[in-house]
Amino acid sequence: MSNPLLTPDQQAHVASVRALQHFDTPTLSDNDPINWERLHALIPWIAFLFAGFVWATFLLIPTAFGLHYAGMFPAASNWLYVLMGLTLCLACFVAAQVKHGARAILFAFAVLLLSYWF
Repeated sequence: MSNPLLTPDQQAHVASVRALQHFDTPTLSDNDPINWERLHALIPWIAFLFAGFVWATFLLIPTAFGLHYAGMFPAASNWLYVLMGLTLCLACFVAAQVKHGARAILFAFAVLLLSYWF
């Protein structure tokens, strides 16, 4: 199977690359089990990404562009809510680093609750 658009040197290079063993990508079959440890290790990082998205979307952007006023505590400014959300996101990041999924999910939920109050 040769490509007429390639020179003979390029075709030889393509053939040598295809002949390499590590170039073959494994395919999933019915006999391959799901790697639950790897999936479980991703859960804290997914919670952190969710917390960061919620923080940026519902706390940082409305405050930065003056789209919202903090009405729950009139003495607290909008930036106080942004900093509280950032603190919770950093706590979620630390929980994800130490692979503690339950705490990462709780901190992500706390960011969601804070943005709901905002």
